[in-house]
Amino acid sequence: MATPVPLRHGDLANHERFAKLCDFEMVVEGKTIYAVRAVVEQRLPHLASAPPELLAKSKVKPNLVHIEFKDNIVTYDAMVSLLDYIYTGQLVLAMHSLRQIIMILIAATKLGADDVATLCKRRLIGQLTVDTVFPILKMAHDHNLMGIKALCMQFCMLNYVEVVGKKSGISSIGIELFQEITMEHTKGAEVQELVAPEAPEVNIPAEFEAVHKDMAHADAVAVFSETDKTVPFHRAVLAAHSDPLLRLMLNYSGDAKKPAKIPFEGVTELAFRSLLQLVYFGRSNTLSPVAACNLIAKLVVPFELDQVRGYCEQVAGDLTVVNVLTVLEMTYLPINVDRPKITGDLRERCLSFVVGQFPKISVLQIEYMPHNILMDILKAMHSHQKAVGVPGHEAGSSDAQSDTVKALVTPRAVSMATMDRSDSSSDATKRRKKKHSKDKDKDKDKGSSSKDSKDDPDKKKHTKRSKSAMDMKSHVSKDNVAE
Repeated sequence: MATPVPLRHGDLANHERFAKLCDFEMVVEGKTIYAVRAVVEQRLPHLASAPPELLAKSKVKPNLVHIEFKDNIVTYDAMVSLLDYIYTGQLVLAMHSLRQIIMILIAATKLGADDVATLCKRRLIGQLTVDTVFPILKMAHDHNLMGIKALCMQFCMLNYVEVVGKKSGISSIGIELFQEITMEHTKGAEVQELVAPEAPEVNIPAEFEAVHKDMAHADAVAVFSETDKTVPFHRAVLAAHSDPLLRLMLNYSGDAKKPAKIPFEGVTELAFRSLLQLVYFGRSNTLSPVAACNLIAKLVVPFELDQVRGYCEQVAGDLTVVNVLTVLEMTYLPINVDRPKITGDLRERCLSFVVGQFPKISVLQIEYMPHNILMDILKAMHSHQKAVGVPGHEAGSSDAQSDTVKALVTPRAVSMATMDRSDSSSDATKRRKKKHSKDKDKDKDKGSSSKDSKDDPDKKKHTKRSKSAMDMKSHVSKDNVAE
């Protein structure tokens, strides 16, 4: 099985770059964040239908969702981090300050992003010390994060002596929180060790496979020269995978109500459907070797989809008598000149396969292949015959050889051979007719010359003199011989 294609959806978190391809807008602290509506609805449905109490304004149209958060509800940076998690399933909290983690936790809690909230809790528990517990406790108290506040109180009970000995920390949280700590300690209740929650399991390929299956709010359709069928897709998802694709998508405008029609010349419908699977969720169960060759030749190289190209090359190596000639021809494309595994290993495998399975392969397809490929096939067959030996003319072998010859001769070749024999016979007939015509012309010339002599007295005398001179020469020659 081919190695899955690494997904590039995380690039969409650089939302301003893809703004013209997005259909979900969030205004936070006066700044606009752009997202793909279908992905938001799949990954964070609470955000897609944000509670009214969080919003200052909301407009939902078939082709665009626009929401504006109230002040002091969530921060811009926290929402960008949340958006990154939506696309990638990852949250790199090590790069964030404690305050930023608290802000992300607040946003996650209000918008129902439970996985993000769990990740934040894990990080905060790992960061608790006698120094950090004070600011975390204070922020949790101020933002009404009761779960985080309880974790901080639990830490204070486990490390009570050290905590109350930090005068600077006590002064930073205020008398009210300090009294809560002391009162909790006087209860004398048993305190359990802090245990961080398990990290949530997130399957981003499966999530985007669902997006691909539903294809909700698709803003474009692919059109092909071979068929009238169209294939819907989200322009932003394709654009995230390469700069050339981004430029192509930006050349077209469309939305869910009126999708853009984008042509992909030379690409087959089936090949494009497989490409979408690779781009959305990293693998394809429908990509055939022939379709893989089509993508390599017409799409993945021009659009710089290197990871997709590697996947297609792996699929192309699954040779059968039906696809081997297509794969072989792909190995000769100029775009593969710097890929030794294709021009070397895969090509050799194809040639060996052709030689070994030649009687089962369509010779009619070979007939129209480029001359250099035909020569390599012949060389491979010649080398094979030299290696295994050519059968002799033993009894019974002639029939087998005849069958082999028949397998090598195509109907077109037979007709061409018949035409050659017919042409040869016709040429011979023409030569005979031409010779006969020349002989007749010579006879006519002689007759014409004789007639001219009779009609012209001077010519007649000249002819007699010539004949007399020839007779004299003849006599002289005879006399010389007698002597």
